[in-house]
Amino acid sequence: MNNHLKKLRSILRKKNLDSIIISNATNILYLSGFNGLDSYLLVTFKDCFLLTDSRYKEEAESAFSDFKVITEGKNLYQKAASVIEKLKLKKTAFEASSLSVKDKSHIE
Repeated sequence: MNNHLKKLRSILRKKNLDSIIISNATNILYLSGFNGLDSYLLVTFKDCFLLTDSRYKEEAESAFSDFKVITEGKNLYQKAASVIEKLKLKKTAFEASSLSVKDKSHIE
């Protein structure tokens, strides 16, 4: 796990959050090194999920072994919501400046 993710998880603990959705491409690159379009990171205390579309499946699975890569599903919002629901995450933060209220409503 890289230091950026360690620092992010420390912030999650301090804020009493279960996870965070990173939707800004610059922040995704900073935290993971992944440079594909149409992607999210979902960071929990235990795992880090790279949610992207099937165009990046091979690249993501081979280059980003520290991340659980999820490519199935219709859109990023549904993918994120599905993982959040499956893991029973109660408090998920998101980047307000890059995730619209409309898109956020798919994750709640």
